[in-house]
Amino acid sequence: MTNLTWGVYLREPTWSVKQLEDFVDKVEQLGYHGIYTNDHLIGFDETVNGKAPYLEAWTFMTAVLMWTKRLHTGHTVLCQSFRNPALLAKMTASLDFLSSGRFELFLGAGWKEDEYLAYGYDFPSHGVRLRQLEEYMTIIRHSLDPSLDEWDFKGEFWSLKKHRNFPKPKTWPFPIHLGGSGPRFIKMAARIADGFNTGHDIIEAKRKFDLFDQHVRALDHDSSQKIKSYFGGLRIFRDENEMTQAAKDLISKNKSFQEKKPSEIIERFFWGTPEMLVEKLQQFIDDTGVKYFIFSYRSTSGDALTRFWDEIRPHVR
Repeated sequence: MTNLTWGVYLREPTWSVKQLEDFVDKVEQLGYHGIYTNDHLIGFDETVNGKAPYLEAWTFMTAVLMWTKRLHTGHTVLCQSFRNPALLAKMTASLDFLSSGRFELFLGAGWKEDEYLAYGYDFPSHGVRLRQLEEYMTIIRHSLDPSLDEWDFKGEFWSLKKHRNFPKPKTWPFPIHLGGSGPRFIKMAARIADGFNTGHDIIEAKRKFDLFDQHVRALDHDSSQKIKSYFGGLRIFRDENEMTQAAKDLISKNKSFQEKKPSEIIERFFWGTPEMLVEKLQQFIDDTGVKYFIFSYRSTSGDALTRFWDEIRPHVR
């Protein structure tokens, strides 16, 4: 037995409800911990100009919880600008209550300006969004606290008068994770969050987790109580030749990778044969102490979810 947590990222805008339900059922039957999705209002597929049928993230994960008996759900990550903090605390407590404690709260400061403007939200500066997120955290923590029946709050961005939130969540203490990447964000996460989520580029993720740990130690906080989680893609290949060709294809199609060599792409992401991925994952865990992973799984042969669960997961400690 290990204390590693394996989650599944799900965002397939063109799938039918039946396809989504079948996928969720498979994830649950295999034994994964949970299913997660991003919190965006417009899709990223440039070929359809953002017109893919992108499900609203909270509604989507609520449906997943209702389809399952054991799986947890959460978001990578919820944008603090899209929902009033007191209302989100109400939503969180309600979903925790209805799912018997299977909802996990991951928050971020927001970054995608075009969807803010498309949906009528102001897009303040990065510094303002960080201050908003810190105040957001204060409101949510107080609102979920079972010892507080009624309270007032006056902040820079929100004011509450005789605020009440019942029922309180079944889960207490209720961990709140912050997901992001900038130095100021990471320093804030070390100070006020129960967990820190980042990912994608392995080398950059290691650097960010190291910076997070440095800030936690500087604050004399108990690092063992901080939950570090990684989010990104995992691709299983037949052999190194197939993987190298996939890296070349990525470089040719994606402007952000055009200065990279195939070997750099392979080094920086969780790509590999099952044997290579076991080694990569184990090294990452040893280097960072991360024990919570949320992956989008892909395989060039066979079912990726099953292959990871049967061929890779048992060999990682």
